[in-house]
Amino acid sequence: MRIVPVNLGEVQPPPNVIQAFNDVATAKMEKAKLIDEADGYGRDLLPRARAQANRAIQEAESYRAETVARAQGDAAQFQSLLAEAQRARKITEVRLYLEAMERILPRARKLIVDPKDGTQLRLLD
Repeated sequence: MRIVPVNLGEVQPPPNVIQAFNDVATAKMEKAKLIDEADGYGRDLLPRARAQANRAIQEAESYRAETVARAQGDAAQFQSLLAEAQRARKITEVRLYLEAMERILPRARKLIVDPKDGTQLRLLD
């Protein structure tokens, strides 16, 4: 047995399948194009998403630190007020009553009554 080299000249599919061959070639090219576009989109999108996630984490950590610091300051202020209130309990009660009246009285109608006979002296708005 002896193998002789074979040279093919121009090879073309049969005329009734040429359109199918062309469709396959076009589909392969379209597939490669879509894969390249998807890879490019991923290379563009992932770094931006990571940067956005890191920014959100930093903002959350900053908010947490700020909130904790504010709460600690409020607690310290309350502790100092509590210590003062416990030392001068009667004064604190009077001060709290007066502050409450300052908030309530500007909205209330006032009627001044003579304590001797109960008659109305004047009405204040």
